[in-house]
Amino acid sequence: MRNPFRFVCTAVCVVVVYLALVVALMAGLSMCVSAIYYGDMAAASVSLQTFAVAMVIAVMGWYVAQKCDDDKNPIL
Repeated sequence: MRNPFRFVCTAVCVVVVYLALVVALMAGLSMCVSAIYYGDMAAASVSLQTFAVAMVIAVMGWYVAQKCDDDKNPIL
């Protein structure tokens, strides 16, 4: 019998991944492009750091989502 919390774990991880990707694209990449366009390198650096952190969170969320639904080595 499957653990009912595995579906919840996968769903939460998928939501985290999508939110992190939205943050990465909106706050990270688009703000970095506009900061470079206007010549503000400090803002571009912060935007790139935001992008990098959001992408790391997205990859970690994707990994945990895979482990939530793994029958051989489940996280739960």
